[in-house]
Amino acid sequence: MLRLRKAAALGLAALMTVGSLSIPSTAGAAVLPTTQGHDKYVNKNVFDVISSDTFGTKELESPLFDKTTGSNDITDLQVPTLAYDDTSIGLVWQKPEKYDNVADYKVYINGEPAGTARENYKVNAAWAAKYMESFYDYYNTQGKSDVEMVNVDIHAYRATGLKPDTEYTFEVVAVDESGKEIGTAKEIKQRTTKAPEVVNIKDFGAVETEGYTSYNDEINAVIESNTKAIQAAIDACPEGGKVVIPENTDGKVFVSGAVWLKSDMTLEVDGTLWASPNSDHFEIGFLMYPFYTDTRGWGLVNAMTADESNPIKNVRVTGTGTLYGNGWKYGAGSTIYEDGYTSNKGKNTQAGDPTDTENWGLPRYVGGGNVNVFYQGIQSKDSAYKYLKNTGNYDEDKLTALFSATTADEAKEAATGVSSGDLKFAYATRSSLLIMRNCENVYVGDITIENPSNHSVNILDSRNIATTNVKVFSYDGNNGDGLGYGCSQNVVCWGNFTDTGDDNLGFGASVGMGARDSEIQTNSEVWMFDNFLREGHGGLAAGSHTGNGIQDVLFEDTVMNHIDMAFRFKSAPTNGGFGANITMRDCAVADTNQGWVFTTSYGDPNSASSTEYAEIGEFYNFASYNISVYGANQNTIQVLADIDPVGNTSKPLHSHHNMYFQDITFGNVGSNGSYKNKNGWETLIGCDNSVFYNVKTVSYNKKAESKKTDKAWNNIQYCNNLIFQGTTWDSLNARTDNMKAAMSGITVKDNTVKAENYKETPETPDKPDAGDTDNNKPDAGTATEWTSSVDDCTDFFNDAVAATEGKTDAIKTVPKVETKDTSHNIGYLYDNEHNKGKTSYPGLEQGYAYTNCDIAGLTKLVLPVKRQTDAGTQNISVRLDSKNGAEIAKATLKGTKADDYIDYEMDVTLPEGTDTTKPHKIFVVFTSTGNTANYIANVRDLKGIKTATAKAADSRAAAKESVDLTNGLTEGIEYNKDSAYATVSTLETAGVNVLSELSTPEQPVTIDGVTYTQFIQASTAAGSGVKVPDNGTATYVFKAKTDCSVTLHNRATSKEWWFVESPDGAKITNSATGSTVEAIMTFNLKAGKTYYYYCAGSKPMVYGIYLNAPVANADSLLKEETATGGSDSSDTQTASDKSVKLTWTAVDNDTEVYYGVDTYVDGVKVDMVDGIKDTSTIIDRLSAGVEYTFKVYVSEKADNANSLNAGNNKTYLGEATFTTEGSKDTAAIAAKDTEVSLASAIYTCAQATWTGISKDDTRIRGYKIYANGNLVKTLYNYQINKYDTVDTISNQVGRLTPGIENKVQIVAFTDAGVEYKYPEATVKTLENYDYKAPVWSSDAAVTAKENEAGDIVITWDAATDDTKVGGYRVYLDGVAYGSDKYFNPVNGAKTTEETTYTIKKENLPEGFKASDAHTVTIQAGDTWWKAETTMGAFDKMAGFNWTNKVLSAAVENYKPEPGKTDTKIDNDTVSVDKEEVENAILTDDDKKALEAGQNVDIKISVTDASNEVSADVKIAIEAALKAAADKDASVNVGQYLDISIKKTVGEASSDLTETAKAISFTVDIPETMKNTDKNVSRTYYIIRMHDGKAEVIPSSVENDKITFATDKFSTYALAYADASVKSDDGTNTNPDDSKKDDGTNTNPDDSKKDDTTITTPDDSKKDDTTITTPDDGKKDDTTITTPDDGKKDDTTVTTPDNGNNAAGGTSTGSTTDTTATTPKTGDTNASMWMLLAIMGMAGIAFVTAKKRGLVRK
Repeated sequence: MLRLRKAAALGLAALMTVGSLSIPSTAGAAVLPTTQGHDKYVNKNVFDVISSDTFGTKELESPLFDKTTGSNDITDLQVPTLAYDDTSIGLVWQKPEKYDNVADYKVYINGEPAGTARENYKVNAAWAAKYMESFYDYYNTQGKSDVEMVNVDIHAYRATGLKPDTEYTFEVVAVDESGKEIGTAKEIKQRTTKAPEVVNIKDFGAVETEGYTSYNDEINAVIESNTKAIQAAIDACPEGGKVVIPENTDGKVFVSGAVWLKSDMTLEVDGTLWASPNSDHFEIGFLMYPFYTDTRGWGLVNAMTADESNPIKNVRVTGTGTLYGNGWKYGAGSTIYEDGYTSNKGKNTQAGDPTDTENWGLPRYVGGGNVNVFYQGIQSKDSAYKYLKNTGNYDEDKLTALFSATTADEAKEAATGVSSGDLKFAYATRSSLLIMRNCENVYVGDITIENPSNHSVNILDSRNIATTNVKVFSYDGNNGDGLGYGCSQNVVCWGNFTDTGDDNLGFGASVGMGARDSEIQTNSEVWMFDNFLREGHGGLAAGSHTGNGIQDVLFEDTVMNHIDMAFRFKSAPTNGGFGANITMRDCAVADTNQGWVFTTSYGDPNSASSTEYAEIGEFYNFASYNISVYGANQNTIQVLADIDPVGNTSKPLHSHHNMYFQDITFGNVGSNGSYKNKNGWETLIGCDNSVFYNVKTVSYNKKAESKKTDKAWNNIQYCNNLIFQGTTWDSLNARTDNMKAAMSGITVKDNTVKAENYKETPETPDKPDAGDTDNNKPDAGTATEWTSSVDDCTDFFNDAVAATEGKTDAIKTVPKVETKDTSHNIGYLYDNEHNKGKTSYPGLEQGYAYTNCDIAGLTKLVLPVKRQTDAGTQNISVRLDSKNGAEIAKATLKGTKADDYIDYEMDVTLPEGTDTTKPHKIFVVFTSTGNTANYIANVRDLKGIKTATAKAADSRAAAKESVDLTNGLTEGIEYNKDSAYATVSTLETAGVNVLSELSTPEQPVTIDGVTYTQFIQASTAAGSGVKVPDNGTATYVFKAKTDCSVTLHNRATSKEWWFVESPDGAKITNSATGSTVEAIMTFNLKAGKTYYYYCAGSKPMVYGIYLNAPVANADSLLKEETATGGSDSSDTQTASDKSVKLTWTAVDNDTEVYYGVDTYVDGVKVDMVDGIKDTSTIIDRLSAGVEYTFKVYVSEKADNANSLNAGNNKTYLGEATFTTEGSKDTAAIAAKDTEVSLASAIYTCAQATWTGISKDDTRIRGYKIYANGNLVKTLYNYQINKYDTVDTISNQVGRLTPGIENKVQIVAFTDAGVEYKYPEATVKTLENYDYKAPVWSSDAAVTAKENEAGDIVITWDAATDDTKVGGYRVYLDGVAYGSDKYFNPVNGAKTTEETTYTIKKENLPEGFKASDAHTVTIQAGDTWWKAETTMGAFDKMAGFNWTNKVLSAAVENYKPEPGKTDTKIDNDTVSVDKEEVENAILTDDDKKALEAGQNVDIKISVTDASNEVSADVKIAIEAALKAAADKDASVNVGQYLDISIKKTVGEASSDLTETAKAISFTVDIPETMKNTDKNVSRTYYIIRMHDGKAEVIPSSVENDKITFATDKFSTYALAYADASVKSDDGTNTNPDDSKKDDGTNTNPDDSKKDDTTITTPDDSKKDDTTITTPDDGKKDDTTITTPDDGKKDDTTVTTPDNGNNAAGGTSTGSTTDTTATTPKTGDTNASMWMLLAIMGMAGIAFVTAKKRGLVRK
C-alpha cells in the first residue's frame, strides 16, 4: 500500500509547478466577545476581588496571593494535546496551593521511580534549562544582582523510551529540598500510540544540497524537485503516519519551497529543511486576517483550511532538526557580519548567557527595515523585490539597483523614487516559517526555528495546542516573533527557548470592526510556564491586535533576560477589544527596558494594511505576583492610557483598571539615566482601581543617581482609586507625596454649582501715567562686575579630535570641568601641535563658552589661568557668541607652571552694533605654539567689569517699559512683577532651560532702530491652532494688570502665529492669528486677562518685548473693530452672547486641585473641558433656549510631565441645569462652499474629509455622519482636534456596504437641533472579502463508476457558497486529476467547474483495476475578486477557499448492462402479459445470460391454421366441442389458430412447445363470430390440440375478447355453440334479483354482482335524454362501448344485462345475449363488424425496459 501511495503522491506532486521571476456582502453584526465562560486559568478567589467595582478604594485586609498556606497536592495533572506518540508521553500539572516548600516533583511510572521534574527538564528542555542555570549562576550565585531572583518551579515531565500501544500509569508528587514527599501523589493513565508507518522524503526523490542563498535556473530546478518530493511524501502519508525529514550528512540540507500538511499526520524534522531563497516558491496570498488589504507569502510549512466547520485535525510537528527561514544575513543591528552568510554563532553573548558558546552560542541577524531589506535580506529581499517588480511601476535599472545594494547608503539611494506605500506593501510580503490556521489538536515540539523572513511560528484561529521544547533563533531579524497564537484557544506552552527579533510569546485577537464582522474567535485559555525568553521586544506580549479580546491567560515560572519589555500589553487606539483576566506569577527578569507595559498608544511602523476602526481598547483584571526584576532600564511599570483630557480632548477617554501587583521587587533601576518614558520609572497615566502591594524598588543604577532620577513613583497622572500598600512605601526614594496624594482622594463638602447667562463687559481700570519713560525701564547693567562660573560652561570643543580621527596619534581629549581641585576648573587643555612630540597639527584650537554674560558697558574681562607647562607659548582668544565669533579680547600666558593661578586681565572691545540688552556667550579659545608639553593649562571662573550703565538707545524703546531679556527667561519665573502694565513668563520647561540661553543671529538685526545681536528661542515648538498651549512648549505668557499693549520685536518669517486670550487657562475667549510673523507686532491686552503668544509648529525668535498703554493701531484684540461681544438686543448669535458662567465653591484639599466641566444635552455628553484652575469658568458656544446640564468635577493636580496638565482622583463635585436665554434658536447655520470628499475606501469604511464650519458658526456642536441613510457616527467638537480653527476635518466613515456606491452625508448640528446638510458624496467600496469555503448539503453525495471503455465516470451534488462556487477538485486514491497545477489549500487550481468528470482509461495509473478498492473524493472551492486579482507574476492577491470536508465514494467496477428481453407477438389481435411470458419461459441459465449482457428474444407467433389443419384434427376438435356444448346447441368452429414460441438466447435459438408456467392469451373475437341474433344465445370455446389430444380449456369472454391460459403450444380452435331463445311477452319468467329491469330480461338474474356493464355509445351529437345502461347495482370491471352513430339520440337506449359473470373464468364456455334495441335515429347505416385479417409473422422488436401490463396492438 505504501508503494501505491508513493506512486500516487509522486504523480500528484508532479503537478506542482512553481513559477519564478528572473533577477536583473455587507459586513455582519459586529459584536465584541465577552469574558463570560473564559475562566479556565482564573483564580476565582483572587479575581472576584480584583474585578470588583470597589477594588482600589480601600486597603486590602491581606495580600490576595499566599503560597505559604493550603495543600501540597498538585492539581490538574494532564497529558497536553497530542503530547504523546509511540515511544513518549508528556505530562504537565498545576503547582500545589502551598508551594513555598516545594523543591521538585517525583514521578513514578507503573509504580517505579522515574526521576524528578527538574532532572527530566535538563534533558527534555535542554536549551531552556541550560540558560536558566547560567542565569541563576550569574545573578544569584555570583551576586551580580542585589535582588534575589525568583526560583521558578518546574512542573512538567516527559517519559521516553516507552513501548508502542501500551498503557502506562503515572504518579506525580511534590517533594521538599530534602527530597521528602509532601502532599498526596496524583495519578493519570495514558496509552502510547501504535508504531506509525514511516514515510521518508528521500524515498520520494528529495536530495540534500548546500543551503542556497541565491538561485539560478539550475538551483530552481533542484528546489522545485525537492518541494514536489516532500509534498508527495506528505500526500502519501497514511492516517496516523509520520513523514520524516532525515538527518543530513556533511553539512547539507534539504532546500524546499512551501509544503502543506494534512490531518492525522506527524512531520518529524530531524535534518534541516531550508527555505528557498526564491520567494516565488512560496504561495502568495496569505492574509493575516480576511479583511486585511496587504498580502503576504505563505510559510515554509503550512497546515490550513478555510473550511470553518471542518478544521485540519491532529497534526504533530516534531523532531530534532531545524526549519531554517533563510530570511536575513548574519550581523548585529545594521552591521553585517563578514560576508553575511558566515555564521556568527556565539559571537554576541551577554550577561547571564552560558560561557560554553560552542554548544550553546546563539546566532544573530541584522535588523531589517523596508529599505534596509535590500542589502540585509536574503529571501526577505527577494520577496520585496518581486513585489516591486510585479507592480510594473519601476524600470529594470531601478529594480536592479535595489536588488544589488550592498550598503545602507546604496539601498537608500536606490529606493529614491519608490513610493512609501509600495515599500510597505513590498516589505509585508515576507514569508513566515510555520503557519497553521484553523487547526484542531496541534502539537509542536523539539524542533528549532531559525532565521525567518517574518514570523517564526504562527498558529492562528486554532484550538487545542501544545508547544514544548521549541527553540527559536531569530534575534535581531525584523518581525521575527517567536511563538504566536493569534485568535487561538486552549494553548499549553512549556519548556521552550526563544531568542527573537520581536515578541517572544505572543497573542492577538485581530483588529478593528473586521474582527467581529468575520466572527474571529477570542484569544483565550492560555497556559505558559517553564520557558526561557531571551532578547525580543516583548516576553509575554499580548496585542497589539486586541480586537476580539485576549483573556484567561496564566503565565508563570518563566525566566527572561535582555527583553525590551518583559510583560507587554499593547493596543493601537483604533484596534478595539481588550485584555482581561490575565495572571503573571513566579518569574525572574533581568536587563529589561520596561518591566510591565500596558499601552493604547502603540503603532506598528511596518503595518501595510487598513481596517475599519473600533473603539479604543482597555486592559483590566490583571494580577502580577512574586516577580523579581533586576535592571529595569526605562520603566519598572508603565500603565499608559493614551488620554489628555486637558490638552487634547479628541483622544477618547478610557483607562486600564482593576490591576493588582503583589510581591514585586526591582533592583538596579534606571540605567537609562534620564527618564525616557513618561517622566518616571513607575508611570501611571490613566490607571484606575488598582493596588500595589509590596511593590518595592531596592536600588538604582548609578546613571539614575547621577541624573538625580533615583526616585520611585514619580509620575502619576489621570488616575483614580489607587492603593499603595505594604513594602511599596519602603521603595528607595519613594515619592511618598505623590503616593499619598493619589491615595488621599478628594472630599467635596459643597455640591452647589451655579449657572448664569454671561456677557463679557470690558473693564476700565486705572492706567499708568502717559509720561512713564525710562524711569520705568530697569537698568540693563547697573552692576560694576559679574562672575560666570565654570560649572555653567558649555560648548566644549577640540578641533584636533575630528582632524586626527583614525590616525595612530589621534587626539581624543576635550576640555571639561574638573573637580579635583577645591575650586572647579576647566581642565583637559592639551597641546594640539606636538601632542607628546608626535606629528604636529598646527592651527588647531580648543575651548569652551561661558554663558549668560552681560556685555552692556563691559570694558574688561579677568580670567584665572594656571599653566601646566613652562614650555612653548599658549595664546588665549576671547570671542563673542561662537568659537568663530568676533574677538573681543586676547592674552598670552606669561607665568610658569609653579605660579599657580594668575588673573589675566584683558581689555574688551565690542563690535559696532552689538546688542547689549541681552546676555551673550563668551568663548575662550586656546592655541599653542613652539615646543610645548602635553597638558598646558587649567582655567577658573570668568569675571566681567563694567564701567558704565547700558540702556537701549532707540527712541521707541525709550518711550516704553522694556522687559529685561539680558539674562533670558526661565520657566516658572514671572518677570516685570513691578510693572504697571503686565508681567511676562514662559511655558518652556525649566528642565530644558533653553530660554535662558541667548542665541546669536548670523548678522546683527536692527528692528525699529534697536540693533540686536541676540534673541531668545525656546526648544519645543507649540502645536498648531487656537488653544491654550501645553506646558513645555515655546510660548510667551502675558498677564495684563491694566488695559495696555505689548510690542514684540521678532524675526520676520513665514510662520503661522497665534495670540490668544484665556480667562481661566483653559478656554479661549479671543484670538488673533496670521500667516507671517512680522518684525514688529503690537497687541492690545485687556486688564485681568492672560495671553499666550506662540508660533504653530515653530519656535518664535524674540529680540525684544516692550509694554505701553493701549494703541489704536494694534494688530488685534482691543481694537474697536475687532472687539467681541454685542448689545443685549442683538439677534446675531456669537460665541460670547450665548455663554454660561458657572461658579462653585473651592474644594479644600491637601494638594492643589483643578476642575473640569462636562456639558450634557438631553442626557448626552456634548462637550468637556478640564484643567480649570479657578472656581468659575465660562462655557461658550451654546445655543439659545436650550436646557443644559453642567457636571463639575474636581481633580488633584498631578505631575505635569509629558506636556500633560494632569490630575488624579477625579471626583464629582456637583451639577447645574440651566436654560440659556432667549427663545429656542432656529436660525440657519451659516455655511458656504462646503465640500465632502471620500478616499481610501476599503471594504466597510472610507476616509471622509469635509469643510470645517465650527470656526464660522459658534453654535455648531458637531457633525453627524450618515452612511446609506443610517447614522453611523456622531462626532462632537471636543472629539475633533482644533475644531474651532481648522479649515477641514477628516474622519473615518465606517459601516459602509462592501461592493457598492455608498452614499455618505455629513450633517452639522447645533444643540437646538438646527442642522446643515453637506452635499452628499459617494464612494465605491471594495467587493466584500471571502474567507469561508463552500458548504456541502447534509445529503450531498458522489458516485464513481467504471464504464465499458474502462473510464471512471464521476458525478456529484453541487456545493453552495456565500460568494460563488468556482470549481471542484477530483481525486482518485488521493491523486488529483484535471489540472497541470498542484492542488493546495489556497490556490485556484481545479479539475472542473461542472458536477461531473470522467477520468479516461489512459489517464489511470498503470495496472489500475476497478475491481480493487479505490476511492474518489471531491473538494469544492470558491472564487472571489481578490483571489482572481493578479499582479505581474503574482497569480492572485488572496487565497481561494477550499473545503476540507470532501464527498467520497468507492469506485464501482464495470458491470455490463444486463441483457434485454424482447417479447414480441406477431398478431395484433392477440395480447399477452410480457412479465408473465418471461416468468414462464426464462430458465435460470437464461437469467444468467441476461446478467452477462446477452439478449433474449421471445417471438410468439399466432397464425391462421385453417388451411394447415388436417381433417383428423378437425374431427377431434369438433368432437371435443360437441362434448362440451349443450346437446341442443348448434356448434361451429370459427377459426383455427397455430400458436408457436421461439426463444433466442444470444445467438442460440430454440422452439418451445411447452412452458414451465401457463401463459394467458387474450384474442379478439372476429366479427364473423359475434352473435347478432337476439333469438340466439352463443357460448365461446377454446379447444387445444396438442400431442394428438383435443381438449376444451377454460376461457372467459369480456368485451368481445376471449382469454385463456395454456402451457402447451400447437393448434387451437376458436369455436362457439348457439342455443335458441324463446319469445317473452315482457313478463319475467325467471326469478328476478328484485332489482328493476329496464328491458326484457330473457335470462334469470343471478342476483349477483355483474362484472360487465354494457353501455350503448353516444353518437357524438347532443342528446335530449341520458343514455343509461341499467346495472344490477354491482361494480362492473369492464366497460363495453358501442360506437356512436353520429346522430342525435331522441330516446334512451338500454341494453339489458346478460346476467353472466364473465370475470370468473370458471365456465367451459362463454354465453353472450346480443339482443339489443337500437335507437331509431333515421339512419339506414347498420353497425357491421368485419372479420379481422390474421396477420403474418412480424419482425422481432427489442424491448429496452420491462413494463408490466397488456401489450396491445
